Amino acid sequence: MRILICLIVLVFIPRSASKAVSQSSFSHLSPANVFVLCDNYGVEIRWDYPDSRHDVRFLVEVNDHLKQRNHAETQNRFLNISSMLSRPAYNNYNVTVTAVWRGRKLGPSSSVQFTFNQYGSSKIKCRLDFPEVELSPRNNKLRVRFINPLHLYSNSPALRNSTEHLTYFITTETIKIPKYFICNINNRTCEVYMNFSEIQDVYCVYLEGEIGQIRLNNTSSCYTGELRDYPPITVLLYSLLGVCVTLLVITSIILLLVKKCNAEIKKKASSAFPSFLEDMKSSNRKPLEPKLENMFSSVLIEPADPKPKQQALLLEDSNDLEQPFGSTDLENTDTDTKSTSAGSVVLDDELDELQDGYDCPHALKMEMDDGDIVDAYGPRGAVLDL
Repeated sequence: MRILICLIVLVFIPRSASKAVSQSSFSHLSPANVFVLCDNYGVEIRWDYPDSRHDVRFLVEVNDHLKQRNHAETQNRFLNISSMLSRPAYNNYNVTVTAVWRGRKLGPSSSVQFTFNQYGSSKIKCRLDFPEVELSPRNNKLRVRFINPLHLYSNSPALRNSTEHLTYFITTETIKIPKYFICNINNRTCEVYMNFSEIQDVYCVYLEGEIGQIRLNNTSSCYTGELRDYPPITVLLYSLLGVCVTLLVITSIILLLVKKCNAEIKKKASSAFPSFLEDMKSSNRKPLEPKLENMFSSVLIEPADPKPKQQALLLEDSNDLEQPFGSTDLENTDTDTKSTSAGSVVLDDELDELQDGYDCPHALKMEMDDGDIVDAYGPRGAVLDL
């Protein structure tokens, strides 16, 4: 019996010793510095490995608190495990990395724990970045606007199948108690207006947010300037251009209407004239021009006969005197003008004795040589009536 026990001891002691030697020889070949990188678009595990063997592979196992296990192998020193996460908004994860060489594990495994749940027990809590905030003045208020992270990070594993809304809080230099706002999951952008009781040179806002149990990193943004918003110069130029174009259009319409009305008035006025006026207008007849006519003929007074009563005034151009006034043509006018300018009134000496008897209100007008107009009388005051 003692011999059998000695044989068993001699057989198993070398094996256990060789196993211990082999484990100690590969202990330095386990992955080191395992850490997790979680951002807005995924989760990645990275590690270091001291051995330079090219045929070493790494086994990565992901376990959650529900004991669900997923694993994958790679030859790289990193692995994206976003697709291996289930319900990341609520679960805590434990990731182990083991080096494998020719089907045998080299050394112990290394692990790391993380979660997206801000209330989880893991030390490493992943968060999403708050989207970039845009500040601008609107109606004496500060408009705070940003893209909804539920749309911006829609491909992130942390928001996979999420039905939560965004809840965010805003504080300012003067508002120390956070103001609470909700941005619906269906809204592409989130927008809110902040009032400031005092005029400041710089207006700053500080934002915090969360989506369900997932926390967003805090952010801040500042605006420098006045809250009274002024329209840009382009808007003023476009407005002025629009007014000018409108005035030109209105002026053109008014001119066209005036032109049309004038044409209708002329048409109605021409239709109101008698037809003979239209004929005169169409035939381009010239209006009658007044003609100067000699109203008097030259008068020649001869000496009186021995019998004063029989003295007579001889008249030249008797044919012309028989015509009514105004009917003498241009040739007679020239002849009469010459006769008149010659001063053809001759008086006898005897007429001087008879001039004191002239008394007639109607007398013939005559032109003398010096251009004076005088009344012509016959003997004894008889009026020369032509």
